[in-house]
Amino acid sequence: MSTTITSTSINVNNATDPSSPSTGDSYYNTTTNDWKFYNGTSWIPLEEGAVQQYPIEHLGNWENKSPSQGWYWIKPPGASEAFFCEYSGGDYKSTGYGFWRWWRCNDDYHSILNHHYNKGYQWNVLMVEKENTGTWQTAGFNTNQTFNQRNSTAVSTSGTRTGYRVYFGYAGGHGIYNTGQSVCNWGSSSGGLGSGFNGSNCGSFPDNLYMGTGGGSNTYGSRGGVWSFWFRWLDTWVIFGKILILHDHISMMIILIG
Repeated sequence: MSTTITSTSINVNNATDPSSPSTGDSYYNTTTNDWKFYNGTSWIPLEEGAVQQYPIEHLGNWENKSPSQGWYWIKPPGASEAFFCEYSGGDYKSTGYGFWRWWRCNDDYHSILNHHYNKGYQWNVLMVEKENTGTWQTAGFNTNQTFNQRNSTAVSTSGTRTGYRVYFGYAGGHGIYNTGQSVCNWGSSSGGLGSGFNGSNCGSFPDNLYMGTGGGSNTYGSRGGVWSFWFRWLDTWVIFGKILILHDHISMMIILIG
């Protein structure tokens, strides 16, 4: 085993996993030719998303490796820095996609995961799910949207709720809604899913929401339980003149256009 220490780095080479590691330790394995780090339980290869300095930015390349459900460092479009986030695993709910959980509230309608909201993170497919039930719907768009306060009348172009609106950041306006629904103002709530009306009011955002499903009346049903908002995003690309550059941390593809 050799160790080189400078004022800015520590480089460790070893043929086997070191014993008695601390969470966050890393080294270069000369047997497998992998950088590995200790996640608190085991030594794992240092792959995209494993550490904050090497976040997942391009879903297409990363998901081609068939990643499992778990927690990873990500940096979606719009994010100024990487953050640790839960991944659903691929083909979640047989949608053909994997999703990232950016918002969650418990059965008392208090948000228990809200710090990803209003940060400018971009997405193009939203899933609203009542956990541990068969209740969920998706709404997708052709371009990336922003997970900030939103009452846009733009409608989804794909998903199980195509032609629906998506609102964020309001009581009675946090989820998927039909085109006759404005924020906490509607007659029929048919097809809606998310923050609704309890027959008297819509509550308050973020810690007193009436999460449920819409129906023929204005009152939401199936309330209670734990609710999650899952997201995924479109990978971005950049055009310089007539050169299209598609890139990730590992590889770069340059395509001449026209």
